[in-house]
Amino acid sequence: MFELHFYSTDQYSSRVDFMSTVLLTETQLPAFQHFSIADFQPALESLIDEYNALLAEVCRHDTPTWEASIAPLSDVSRRIDHIWSLLSHFKAVDDSNEIRDAYRLLSAKLTEFRSDVSQNAGLFKVYESIRASTQDLPDEQAKVVDDALRDFRLSGVALPKEQQSEFKRITNELVRLSNLFSENVLDASEAWSLYLEDAERLDGVPDSVVQRLAERAASKGHDQGYLLGLDITLYLPLMQHCKDRTLREETYRAFTTRASAQGIHDEKLANEQVMKEIMCLRQRKAKLLNLASYGHLSVLSKMAESPEAVLGFLQELLEKAKPLAEQDFKAVQKYALEALAIDDVKAWDVAFVSEAMRRAQYDIDHEALRSYFPLPVVLNGLFAIATRLFGVSFEVVDSIEKPVSGTQCVRVFREEKTLAYMYLDLYAREGKRGGAWVAPCQKLTAAGTESELRPVAFLVCNFPSPSSSGSGPSLLSHTEMVTLFHEFGHALHHCLTRVDEPEVSGISGVPWDAVELPSQFLENWCWEPEALAFLSQHVETGEALPKGIIDKLLAAKTFQSGMMTVRQIEFALFDFRLHCEYEESNTDIQALLEAVQSEVAVVPVPEYARFANSFSHIFAGGYAAGYYSYKWAEVLSADAFSAFQDEGVFNAETGARFKREILERGGVADVNDMFMAFRGRMPSAEPLLKQMGA
Repeated sequence: MFELHFYSTDQYSSRVDFMSTVLLTETQLPAFQHFSIADFQPALESLIDEYNALLAEVCRHDTPTWEASIAPLSDVSRRIDHIWSLLSHFKAVDDSNEIRDAYRLLSAKLTEFRSDVSQNAGLFKVYESIRASTQDLPDEQAKVVDDALRDFRLSGVALPKEQQSEFKRITNELVRLSNLFSENVLDASEAWSLYLEDAERLDGVPDSVVQRLAERAASKGHDQGYLLGLDITLYLPLMQHCKDRTLREETYRAFTTRASAQGIHDEKLANEQVMKEIMCLRQRKAKLLNLASYGHLSVLSKMAESPEAVLGFLQELLEKAKPLAEQDFKAVQKYALEALAIDDVKAWDVAFVSEAMRRAQYDIDHEALRSYFPLPVVLNGLFAIATRLFGVSFEVVDSIEKPVSGTQCVRVFREEKTLAYMYLDLYAREGKRGGAWVAPCQKLTAAGTESELRPVAFLVCNFPSPSSSGSGPSLLSHTEMVTLFHEFGHALHHCLTRVDEPEVSGISGVPWDAVELPSQFLENWCWEPEALAFLSQHVETGEALPKGIIDKLLAAKTFQSGMMTVRQIEFALFDFRLHCEYEESNTDIQALLEAVQSEVAVVPVPEYARFANSFSHIFAGGYAAGYYSYKWAEVLSADAFSAFQDEGVFNAETGARFKREILERGGVADVNDMFMAFRGRMPSAEPLLKQMGA
């Protein structure tokens, strides 16, 4: 039994000790069935007390050193992060009133604690002293110290006491508001449903989706009929295939007005005021640091050198992509009129017309392709690709305790040595946040020693569940397979690291506009014929995806790439302009979004649409003034993949070099230097433009 001690204080019950001894088993994984939500508060409070006591001692050191000062504080901080990651995961995948109450309480306590630490002048001096007095710090430790000094300054450590207090209050309130924004989106999404007595209005919708709508109705107490919802695995196929234009519009309206005053949900779930308060506080935080805007604050920890560099990058990309997008939309309008008798294409028509075009032009039916991508087959193929590229192996371990039902635990190993674990939670369900993501559960610590802790990752998606009748596995669309590869790239970045300083291990310490490099990079193998041969197996016949279909899939790869690129630029420009231009008394968030759409969008947007109200990436995630990162990192990932196109898509030496220079190094070095070490030159945008068909 490996014990992760919390060093409980007398004020807490023995429950803290109980959780300490069962948190990690001999596999170094959480024993989820042996602790409850009630255990988190005493555990975290005990660790915070331990940290504060140690901090007071460290600040008394006359000659602070890494070993005596930073290392022990880092270890306690790592344990705090580990416990918090568990509660955050439960909140995201199995939300309940009990979890929300615990999360809100401890989120406030943890934010206050972190604010106090980040503004602790004594600790700031410890880091300054170590940086000034130690000339030969290893690269990992030097990066930790430099990042910490930057973060101290960006947390207001040099502000007068009164302004420090205001900065801290703002930080605490932003956490509360971000939680509220996310909860409103989830609750508003789950609040809407539409009951249909018969399937007549679902003409065109794939049988598998109709079956799931019937199962959803039955689960809500209906003896018959179909229940529509805003879960993306139900919403998207309906928008792509339903012939009933009125039903598409009704569902589209519900989806695009979630958590808004325009929606038909409880007005308490509207996010308009929440967004205003978030923006006011973010801009005030920047002003306290004497920065022009939150956008200026954001880039200080990213690859981009300035807000002007970000805006210039997006504008340059827009100039190349918009002509392609306009051609794409004209083709949609032409096809809609000639083939579907739709003479005025609306936003709720675009997915439907586009899917019909794709089938007509390339003979590709993405719903029909699901039969070739059973999730177990895709997972095995994904593991095989990662093995061929990076020399590591994977196995599903059924005997290990899981955080929630339906989760798989995957062991990552090389030559029988366990390197890491991943928890895969892949199916959509009520109480689970939408989208897909990877989060660290545990970081690599003390690598190569007896006390080594292996990395552990949470990988979460929202794919259709296996048939409730038990007749078959979950069947993925090709797009959903790409999503799985994307998130697996993040998980590999976390799990294959060789850096054991928690602050720069795996994904940690990587600039936000580079963190998507490994994830977008891995997506490319979803389009490689050699990979598709073992990623696919027809659920009934066992046949791999035929070459003829692969050829059609590849021919359709750049289908509407202009429209898709422009859509991402729209999100990124809105996000960045909002965070650079926001003024409390003058900026209307919806009006700014509409201004960006008028400049960028090629598809008309209905007046009632309120996309910003559910834009969780920037209001409840880590992408505030950073959504551009997806396109920024796409330049890096496309260029990285071009090395494999030159040297062989399964070239083991190229894969080993990518693992060594990118995946294993975490956040320990400048990303441009790491890319240069892998590619032999600085990044070029040409491979991305080629992928777009530009």
